[in-house]
Amino acid sequence: MTVALGLWLRQYGRQLPWLLLVNISAILFIGVVLQLDAGEGQWQTFAHKQILNIAIGVVALLAAGLLPTRWWLRGAWGFYAIGVGLLILVELVGDFGGGAQSWLAVGGFRLQPTELMRVALIVLLAALFQTRGLREMNHGLMIVGLALLLGGPLLLVILQPDLGSAAMLGLTCLGVLFVAGLGKRWFIAGAIALALAAPVAWHQLHPYQQTRLTAFLNPLADPLGSGYHVLQSQIGIGSAGFWGKGFLGGTQAHLKFLPEKHTDFVFTLLVEDFGLFGGLLLLALYVSLFIQGVLIALRCRNHFMAVIALGAVWSLALYVIVNVGMVLGLLPVVGVPLPLVSYGGSAMLGFMLSLGLLVHAHVHRDEKLPGAPGLSQP
Repeated sequence: MTVALGLWLRQYGRQLPWLLLVNISAILFIGVVLQLDAGEGQWQTFAHKQILNIAIGVVALLAAGLLPTRWWLRGAWGFYAIGVGLLILVELVGDFGGGAQSWLAVGGFRLQPTELMRVALIVLLAALFQTRGLREMNHGLMIVGLALLLGGPLLLVILQPDLGSAAMLGLTCLGVLFVAGLGKRWFIAGAIALALAAPVAWHQLHPYQQTRLTAFLNPLADPLGSGYHVLQSQIGIGSAGFWGKGFLGGTQAHLKFLPEKHTDFVFTLLVEDFGLFGGLLLLALYVSLFIQGVLIALRCRNHFMAVIALGAVWSLALYVIVNVGMVLGLLPVVGVPLPLVSYGGSAMLGFMLSLGLLVHAHVHRDEKLPGAPGLSQP
């Protein structure tokens, strides 16, 4: 592996998107600082484990860039099958966490297969559009096939039950289908079907799930229950000012009022301790990353890598939007991590794999691939 990595760096080192890598490193550094902050200044609480998660993620990023493009194209179905197999395994022998049976214990590491499934679906959808073309992919029978292809993993995640991850998986796929070229009429038809099914789906939810989805509309209705997380987050953010209260200085976080300060509500911790300045700095780094990702996609000369790059950007942006909206009380609390910052090995692995595909798209942007007419060379 070391020899292969050395040869790859020697061949592609000058082609790597170094500005993008510096951007990623800056976000990861902020994440480690916040994990040290969440651990009350103790490395052994969260920070040292997060560094290990980052190290594994870096290997995944480099591996995604190291594999030849044709391996991703031809191996898309295998990647998808592995993801589905892991989700089925979760149903059989999975561990519980956060109220859902969504984890697999692998030695001392707990894996959440949904994170890998998200990347697998991006790769598979991009491969299908590359090899089959826009006309075939917009055919009615193919749409039915796509619905079954995407519906299987979504159903498995819903059964865990992990509605937040299922929603993010579904929205990621919709974004990829849009940038890949699926016709607007299918999105309109899907929206109508969802609207008709929404009342039935609502009544199938457990009461606690309904409460979680509606609590953001009026968190004061249950300030010690369903609205507690959002209220404590809003207090922490609202009292921070421009520069914040300083490292380890936040009252809501460090006096144990704010739950999940190292995972879902890590953005609240950032703003409370480092103020509006810290929050805007992190958001600016995300925006810079997204812009660079879109530019990489626009420069790709094959449809496959362009769709993968846009899919990776959309997936990461979606997580940022939902997490920040969640902690601000603008969206329901659905347990979505902040990319590259929240504590967690599975999420870090999924996000770094996505970024690895983005790096791969940059390095191989001029590569020609076999595929449907009009797609290989746009």
